[in-house]
Amino acid sequence: MRTARSTSVTTFTIALLALAVALSASPMAADPVAEAGPDIQDYTGRPVVFEGFGTPDSTLRIILYEWDFDGDGTYDWNSTQTGMCTHRFSEPGSFNATIRVTQYNANESRVVTDTDVTEVTIISGSPVGRITSSTIAQVDRSHRLTTDFYDPDGGILKYEWALDGEFLSDDASFKHTFKDLGKYQVSVTVTDDENEQVEDGFTLEVVEEVDEPRDLSDYYVILGVVLSIFIVAVLAYVAILRGHKDRELKTYDDLEPEVPPIVPEASLTDAQAEPSPRKKPRIVRPERVVAQPKKAKEGEESVPAAPAKVPCSECGTTVDDDGHCAFCKANEEIDAVEKSIRELQEDGYILAKADEELETAKTELHVKNFEEVDRALRSARELMDVAIREHERCLSLMALVDELLGEAEERDLDVTKAANLQKLSRSFMKSGKYPKAIYYAERSRDFLLDTLEPFDLDRYFCEHCRAEVGEDDDQCPTCDKEIESGLIKRAKLELLELKRRFEGIPKDHADHTPIAAQLEKVDEHVTSRSASAAHEHIEMAKAMMEEAEGTPGEDEAGKDEAGPEEDQGRDTEEDVS
Repeated sequence: MRTARSTSVTTFTIALLALAVALSASPMAADPVAEAGPDIQDYTGRPVVFEGFGTPDSTLRIILYEWDFDGDGTYDWNSTQTGMCTHRFSEPGSFNATIRVTQYNANESRVVTDTDVTEVTIISGSPVGRITSSTIAQVDRSHRLTTDFYDPDGGILKYEWALDGEFLSDDASFKHTFKDLGKYQVSVTVTDDENEQVEDGFTLEVVEEVDEPRDLSDYYVILGVVLSIFIVAVLAYVAILRGHKDRELKTYDDLEPEVPPIVPEASLTDAQAEPSPRKKPRIVRPERVVAQPKKAKEGEESVPAAPAKVPCSECGTTVDDDGHCAFCKANEEIDAVEKSIRELQEDGYILAKADEELETAKTELHVKNFEEVDRALRSARELMDVAIREHERCLSLMALVDELLGEAEERDLDVTKAANLQKLSRSFMKSGKYPKAIYYAERSRDFLLDTLEPFDLDRYFCEHCRAEVGEDDDQCPTCDKEIESGLIKRAKLELLELKRRFEGIPKDHADHTPIAAQLEKVDEHVTSRSASAAHEHIEMAKAMMEEAEGTPGEDEAGKDEAGPEEDQGRDTEEDVS
């Protein structure tokens, strides 16, 4: 017979063996998850960008990416580094492009793969290009009209030129002479071999004389003249310096005494007075020149003087008629936009594009191109608004996904794919690629909602855009589409439960017909989306159902009527037996 000590030793040994096996067992590696990206729509002949990804286990990596572009089962492209590639489709149509990622799990000594499909819609590409000829022509001289159109499909193009709506030529490039001055509407219609058309046009102005571009030889002549003048000036300056140097080398003995000329007495009286020295002209700055009013002739009105151009006291830029400095104003706007960008960046917003427009505004401010400064600042503000909306959209989606992941984990559901999609979304958000971050967050949300659909989450989502809505909302605040409110959805669930309970009530029961009528009323109100009326009839049906289910039958009634003495006698008989 075993002793208590031997039993405890055996139990302890088994526990040690189980612990050793548990510690030596290697963890199970997660299978890869392939992501083909969103659906694509593009044109024939153009490079279509495929952005495929794989989310492996944290300790492993994808060893092979493969793409089947046309869905024929044959993988046309592969790489061991990335799943991003391009492909050109020569024919229009719809294709199911498939990505396959392969991962080798060394711990399990097995190769695992996963695939994902994205739909590619290819449309026949229209001709691409524009008119390249000048918009100004000289009268009675030939003017060339040219284009640079091409067909992405590689087909043959046909041209049809029109002048003020009338046919002009069917050549890609030709010359035409305009006989009259004025403005003309020139247009060209380009058609490819698949009857795809594109039209371009412009307004051509015919003038008497066109300023032709100066020949390059003219610049050489001007440059030669300037160099000649410069050389002559340098030589003259050298000669003057040499003359001063020779004069300084002469000694006092070499100089002959100068004898003053003898002036007759008569000439002394006729001598003229020496002229007074010339006054130095007054220099006036161009900014402060004030135009004097023009003297009015007889019968004419006087012309008022032009206003004085006053420079800004801070930057020196000429102010406008209202006394405002455009440079200082633009500089203040740049500072305000930069302050907003820096504050948002400190809060975690990625504003790379808005920052680029801000730098463009600073560059244009140095050359005082105020129109371009205004455009760049306006673009920076728009990009900031877009980034703020997308950033907040990402945060709200990720918060929702985290909540759904928690509810799924409480129910022990496998949501590995949703978690991997959430990680992918966070990585794109950190790099500022908000559209991709939103796309993968929405995919993770949709996967979780489909997984949790059989469970009552006590929260409601739009069936169109999957945005979260209120219980009594019959219109989605996000997509503005009509939806089924949460009250109606709950009424449907309660109606299904009541119908299930109603099946257990006999047809000959006194309350069978009234309950059936109440359930029919509930069905009508649910169909018409009248939540309050449906709830009222549901409560009435519940009360009638509970009363019907609580009514005892004939056997149960006879049993209840038996007194305690009969029950005691029955118990005695059972004990004797």
